[in-house]
Amino acid sequence: MPKKTRRFSAAGGCALFLVVAVGGQAAFEEKPFSARAAGLGEAMTALQEGTDFFYNPAQLRTLRQGELVSGYTRLFSLPDLAQSSLACAFPTRSRGSWGMSARQFGNSMYREQEFSIAHSVFLSSPVALGYSFRLYRLSLSRYGSVSALGMDVGVLGRFHPKVSAGVSFQNVNQPNFSNTTEGPPQQMRFGLAFRPVPMSQTSFDLVRPVAGRVSLRAGQEMRGSSFLSVRFGAQTEPNRFSVGVGLNARGILLDYAYLTHPFLEGQHHVDLVFRWGKEPSPRPAEGDKTVDLNKAAFDELMRLPGVGRATAEKILRFREENGPFQKTEDLLRVPGMSRRAFLKIHPFMEIATDDSPLKTR
Repeated sequence: MPKKTRRFSAAGGCALFLVVAVGGQAAFEEKPFSARAAGLGEAMTALQEGTDFFYNPAQLRTLRQGELVSGYTRLFSLPDLAQSSLACAFPTRSRGSWGMSARQFGNSMYREQEFSIAHSVFLSSPVALGYSFRLYRLSLSRYGSVSALGMDVGVLGRFHPKVSAGVSFQNVNQPNFSNTTEGPPQQMRFGLAFRPVPMSQTSFDLVRPVAGRVSLRAGQEMRGSSFLSVRFGAQTEPNRFSVGVGLNARGILLDYAYLTHPFLEGQHHVDLVFRWGKEPSPRPAEGDKTVDLNKAAFDELMRLPGVGRATAEKILRFREENGPFQKTEDLLRVPGMSRRAFLKIHPFMEIATDDSPLKTR
């Protein structure tokens, strides 16, 4: 038996018990992983496109670009309770999406470290499955360190153009720290997300710890433009509220959130995000199923050649403000739509008439 583990087994077990007993919360208790999650009250299970696979590893498959996220916060604004994190995620054309993350919390006397690797694939066109392996390492001054390996599993699906749902299970293998009966917490998460309009989405989560009370989460994200995002969140157990903002400038994002607490000081959370690469999602080829301009959802538009997030949002906004497209050439009236881009899209667009199964192009 390694020396450090042997030292921890006796005195360290007592120290770990004290950590668990203080405030009734265990080591590796849930803490916001990113500023975006903090701003949305951690209602993240059913959201798409993000590196927050801590909440649901199936989220990875909805990524369309690579992301690198570096974050920092101090729980309750205390210097000794600092948390730093680093996460990287990227999609591939044929091997699903992959993610890696590292997080450290605490100080030289008490330190928690997490390292994870995650993978996600599509089970079918609207449903993704994800899983992750997470190495937990707990270090106590004078008592050494212990570790545990946990596994998370999640499913995420879009069952309506404006509605998605997700479920995830954290530490399904019931990991324990070596030579102790304690381990990282287990929990189940159920989530729903709604996108009533292209520039806004609302999310709800129900979090059920194996040991503890059910927590309800809600978040609202609104984008005034491709540059600015505003977020609000709320949760129970404990009752907390949050606000956040995101600034996007050509693939470099700055996210900020502030969380309240019913008894302690609030906390600030800041992330710096880098995005790179073009969307690797498979593109339609000649003869593939076309997309109806008047029924296409955000994700369907994003699969068209040359259509990115900003262009898809402009098409949806134009359709809402001006009514249904009468012919595909109306697409040229969308702000920023060039004739060259239109010619790329045209073979894959159609408009279905209400009184006839025939389509017009």
